[in-house]
Parts: sequence; structure tokens; C-alpha cells
Amino acid sequence: MKKYVIHIRLWDYVALYVCDIHNLTASTLLDNKTPKEIVTGHTPDISEYTEFHIYEPCYYFSSTDTFPNEKERLVRWLGVSHRVGQALCYFVINDKGQVVSNSTVRPIPNDEKQTDSYKKSLIKLDETINQALNSSSTDLTFPLDAPELYKLDLYNDESQSNQLYNEPESLM
Repeated sequence: MKKYVIHIRLWDYVALYVCDIHNLTASTLLDNKTPKEIVTGHTPDISEYTEFHIYEPCYYFSSTDTFPNEKERLVRWLGVSHRVGQALCYFVINDKGQVVSNSTVRPIPNDEKQTDSYKKSLIKLDETINQALNSSSTDLTFPLDAPELYKLDLYNDESQSNQLYNEPESLM
């Protein structure tokens, strides 16, 4: 989450992504099979995970936008949308901080990533996502019986202007 500057309110999507990747990764402890293969007996299909990494910028086609608004919008990828929609359906977060499940998601071409207009659009997207998530009234408190190790301290790293990070409490 720190590497990609992912807002704390999106921790559950990151956790799901990490679990999915772990379940699809072969291990020498399992005779070079994946945990999912051990359980199901079939080699899993990883195609849903090969196009994007967590929180990667991408485009999605918005079926709700009408003329003259642009139908294709810059969003951030949050993972595979299991049991929602068809195959290759993904969770993305839009500029309003809303998580949407959509199958019309495409990567951003490398040459476009170098343009100033794309870089400005990405900065604006991140600012609006963070504003939306910071203004949300969702309660992020931990259950009372959560072990102290799992509770996080929220602090503002001044080197990343207004970006919030979470670090585990010291084990000492």
C-alpha cells in the first residue's frame, strides 16, 4: 500500500488481491503447485491477473456517461471482481471515490503514459480519489477484540504531500 500510495480505506481490496495472488502462486512446499490447484485439482487460470497490478491506472468505458462527456475514463484498478459480471470483470475506483465493477477495462499504452496531459490527469485523479475517501463518513475502527499487532498508526509523511500511510506499531 505504501509503494503505490494506496489510501487506507482500500485495504480490503489490497488484502483480497494479495490473497488471490498467493493462491495462484506455485510453491516448492506444495510440489510446485498452487494452493488453488491443491484444493481443486485443476491448474488455475491466471489470465485475470496478468494485465494489471494493484492500483494501476487504466481506462474503463463508462456506460452511464452521456454526450458530451467522454465515455472512457481514467481510473485505478483494484482487482478481479469475483462472482460479479462475466469473466475478466474488474473492480476499479473512479474520480468520485466510487468502486465500480466493470469488464470494459483496458491498460494505458506506454507512449501515452509519457505525455504531460496523462500525467496531469493522473495527478488530478489521485487528488479527487483521496478527497472523496478522506471525506467519507465510513467508520474505519477495528473490532474491540483485534490484537494490538493488527492496529495501525495513521501519520502524515511530509515527503508525500497529504498522502496518508499506515505503519504497524513497533513490536518492541
